[in-house]
Amino acid sequence: MRFQRQGFTLIELMIVVAIIAILSGVAYPMYLQQVQKSRRADVIKLGMTVALAQERMRSIATTNATFTTDLTDAGLRLDPQAIISDYYDIAVTAGPGGIATSYLLTLTARGAQLNDENCRTMTISHLNLKTALAADGSTDTTNICW
Repeated sequence: MRFQRQGFTLIELMIVVAIIAILSGVAYPMYLQQVQKSRRADVIKLGMTVALAQERMRSIATTNATFTTDLTDAGLRLDPQAIISDYYDIAVTAGPGGIATSYLLTLTARGAQLNDENCRTMTISHLNLKTALAADGSTDTTNICW
């Protein structure tokens, strides 16, 4: 009676390892890209919430009809740094002369999100003008990031 071995040869095993390595080499970067898009979507949602709250505050404050640069203002009730502090900095600056008749909301990537080279800094103004500054310094106004 002849004994027959069962199992894999070294060549078969190396082929499987090579296939797994190729698939991992393609899948992992795509996964990281989707994670970056997800973080960007979260901060965009927060940015739009701040913009909406700014408009609501301005319409309620009929005495001075101005926006606020303080994101923890009682009218906004937001603490965006607690939400996304690992990936983005968020800031609101007043319009010309420091008077808050206009504002510019700036969302700046940090930490692991700095690898998102096309959308490093995103801005939205009181006129709903949205821009994005890439890592190479180019500005995108076609709303690729938004």
